[in-house]
Amino acid sequence: MFLDFELFASPDRQLRSSDLNGQGGRGIFIAYEVDSAEKERLDYLKKILAAAKIEMEQDTMILAVQPGESLQLDTNAIGAFPKYILLFGVKPKQLSLNFQIPAYQAVTYRDTTFLWVDSLGKIQEERQAGKNQKAGALWLALKQIFLPSA
Repeated sequence: MFLDFELFASPDRQLRSSDLNGQGGRGIFIAYEVDSAEKERLDYLKKILAAAKIEMEQDTMILAVQPGESLQLDTNAIGAFPKYILLFGVKPKQLSLNFQIPAYQAVTYRDTTFLWVDSLGKIQEERQAGKNQKAGALWLALKQIFLPSA
């Protein structure tokens, strides 16, 4: 081995405000991995967020990420660095976040809470198969972050 540390490639491009949907009123940034059932996945995400008392259009800024795509998070596009960053199937390094986030565990760093989980497709497919391990872990994490007194 030549280097004793991991190198990160430069992102494909900077995040632009035109890449985002939603108003971001509560400082929640969501990135999800796009797949062939995108509309169905967004409807599922909307239901998940509603259970945590989050209005998708008003409270969040949402970014659709193609599999393998990498972007540089840019606060000019977002406005201010979000209070919450939720990643559904998007690995942190795809957004130039150069640290590890354990799956389904909220991590707070510099006033921002991060959560990385499997893609919406994997979570939804497992749920439709009658298993709730991933959906249950996601719900526990969201409850811890957004509904701590529940």
